[in-house]
Amino acid sequence: MDLEGLPSDPKLKSKWKYFRDEVQSALKAFDGAKEWADVIKYLNKLHKVLESKKYEKLAQVPEKLTLSKRLAQCLNPVLPAGVHLKGLEVYELIFKKLGVLGLAPDLPLYSAGLFPLFQSASIQVRPKLIELYDQYYLPLGCSGLAPCIDGLIASILYGLEEENTPQYVSTKKLLDSMCDTF
Repeated sequence: MDLEGLPSDPKLKSKWKYFRDEVQSALKAFDGAKEWADVIKYLNKLHKVLESKKYEKLAQVPEKLTLSKRLAQCLNPVLPAGVHLKGLEVYELIFKKLGVLGLAPDLPLYSAGLFPLFQSASIQVRPKLIELYDQYYLPLGCSGLAPCIDGLIASILYGLEEENTPQYVSTKKLLDSMCDTF
């Protein structure tokens, strides 16, 4: 039995176990995906579990490794932008739940799925990805970003390919913010 992140409070322990079971069930549902519409359906299910009010006092997410791997699969370049956007919504929900202190140790887990996306991301997806980096990665500062700074920079450099685009401006702004942070 996986008791990773189990709180010490008996009431929260019980909630944690139910939360873990619901997350496991939502992740297991992905095994039945036959087409990309199924993936969106299962991402919606996962999203509902993660944002459930009954688990809002829990500041961790269960099944981090499996969750991060499944989310990375949802960012596969062959899937349409709608799947990527829904996947990014789930990432954002997780990052909000974890907060800065909770995200820092798990950053490499989640970054493994996010960083490769930028290169093949559609015009609709790239701004959301930049927003995610700006909102959740930059506040981690030097020490929090240290394990994955190379991957982050390599990922967003693709946003500088075309100078006269909105993504160029937002990518440059993100890089400038990173320079200020370091």
